[in-house]
Amino acid sequence: MDKTKRNPAAARSKTRFWDWDEDAETGVRTLYLDGTIAEESWLDDEVTPKLFKDELASGDGDIVVWLNS
Repeated sequence: MDKTKRNPAAARSKTRFWDWDEDAETGVRTLYLDGTIAEESWLDDEVTPKLFKDELASGDGDIVVWLNS
């Protein structure tokens, strides 16, 4: 995975504060957290904690976390 070519802020969904990338060779997933993480509501409930949890649990192996929030 070439992190120098990655622009998570531009690549992430407009409704989510996170995005995933996976290295095809190693299988390591990278979780990019970028932007505001609200305490009370996740963007008018379009995005839910369950959706985040489901994506988090959907893969196997290590996860690298890239945090810019």
